[in-house]
Amino acid sequence: MTKTKLAIILDNIFISIISFIVLSLWLNKYIKNAIYSLIISIILSILLFIILLKHSLKKHNILTLKNKDLKFAEKCFEELLFTNQKSTISYFEKLLNASHIKNNIFSNEKSYFYVNVKLPLTNIDFVIANEFYLENDKGKPLIFICKNTDKSFDDLNNSSPISFNTYTSIELFSLMKETNIFPIDINTNKKSTLNIKKLRNKFSTSLNRKQFKNFLISGLSLIILSIFIPYSYYYLFFGSLLLIFSIICLFNKNNKIEPIKEELKNHVLLENSLETKIDKNDEIK
Repeated sequence: MTKTKLAIILDNIFISIISFIVLSLWLNKYIKNAIYSLIISIILSILLFIILLKHSLKKHNILTLKNKDLKFAEKCFEELLFTNQKSTISYFEKLLNASHIKNNIFSNEKSYFYVNVKLPLTNIDFVIANEFYLENDKGKPLIFICKNTDKSFDDLNNSSPISFNTYTSIELFSLMKETNIFPIDINTNKKSTLNIKKLRNKFSTSLNRKQFKNFLISGLSLIILSIFIPYSYYYLFFGSLLLIFSIICLFNKNNKIEPIKEELKNHVLLENSLETKIDKNDEIK
């Protein structure tokens, strides 16, 4: 677990106090003057505290993001996960100041980029990017941008004949902060709107047509039970509420998850076709 800034400061204060005690005893032995030893020990301990604190905070800022940044980063990645392909391309063109070439490949004056933030990068992604890279100008470096990587991709990273960089979630979010270009609005006044929209989407997804029978049966059961038990109004109210939910399910046409399923399906098909192509090439050789 990452230490808080307060914990870092307290640790450095403790180290400085120990250093002060050791220095004062050691200097007093040689200088033979308690006042001079005390003054020098205080100065050296303060200097040590400042150096240690500066180093510790710098390390803390490099290795960790603030909690609010982590939460906001997750929202950004979630937005990219559920965004359609056209919007994703448009966003990364702005973020990278690059042009979309084809598939997941972008290019600007300095670099080529292979972008896949919806699924972990695999060796198939490497094959696609490498094939494009070998056919084009090799003067520019190749950069993979993703949320995370698969083990097969990491193995290629260690044995690849070409050099490339990989920007995972931390580097990607750092790039967003550096350019101040995010996939969602960072305006604090719009946070509530974003939360309401997310809540509405979850509500709509939960009340899909597949839940129609469950709500209908549960609602009818409660209404029938209300005839035979003392707390009839309670059962009648919730039974009626479940019937209303069943009606909403019947007319709900939410298909939010389908595009994602389709995109995952297309990725799997692409992987299979590339694997077949690689196998055929091996047979020819």
